[in-house]
Amino acid sequence: MRFKDLVFKDWDIGKINENFPKNDVAIVLDAVGYYDKLMEEDPMKILEYSDWMHLGVEAFHVTLDRFKGLLLDKLKELKA
Repeated sequence: MRFKDLVFKDWDIGKINENFPKNDVAIVLDAVGYYDKLMEEDPMKILEYSDWMHLGVEAFHVTLDRFKGLLLDKLKELKA
């Protein structure tokens, strides 16, 4: 969420509609409490992100070890 403008730098509305509306909600894997802190300090950022994707946004709290494992699993899958 924090680096949305960099990650999705060249995305236009067509690219957004092509990718995000296939889902009901965007899940943020949060291992450091970023989502909760943002919700407390600047909830409009979350609403802006949600509006941009045309999806609701929910946090799913994970440990750093679990998050690392998920990333490594995906990396193995992509290499296969």
